[in-house]
Amino acid sequence: MLLLVNFFAIAALGFAFSYHIYLKQGSVKPLVCLFGSNCDAVIGSKWGVRCGLRNEVWAMLFYVIVIIALLAAYIIPSIAPYAVILVMVLSAIALLYSFYLLGIQMFVLKQSCSYCLISTLVVVVFSINVVLLL
Repeated sequence: MLLLVNFFAIAALGFAFSYHIYLKQGSVKPLVCLFGSNCDAVIGSKWGVRCGLRNEVWAMLFYVIVIIALLAAYIIPSIAPYAVILVMVLSAIALLYSFYLLGIQMFVLKQSCSYCLISTLVVVVFSINVVLLL
């Protein structure tokens, strides 16, 4: 049960950061980074969109899907193995994609976004919890 609470807390945190970026992206005010970096340059770059959706929307979808999968597994124990596999696969994809975007920030854009860095950290912590689930 404690691990499930960890998942929800981490997913809620990740969703909150992604939602904050999503809201700020549509506003007139620039997204002010926490550590004096240039979030707008990173988020507004051509790497900020995949398959027609902004990265923060993909992140919010990821967190919603894993929360629903874990809740469904808790409520209906017979689907738990399938839910765990889904969460593992989605977490691996999210982790790899987060590292890819981190590399884009560091080596291509040579800019950093503190919200993006925190988002990557949240995905790493979430993925560690997935490994602990095994």
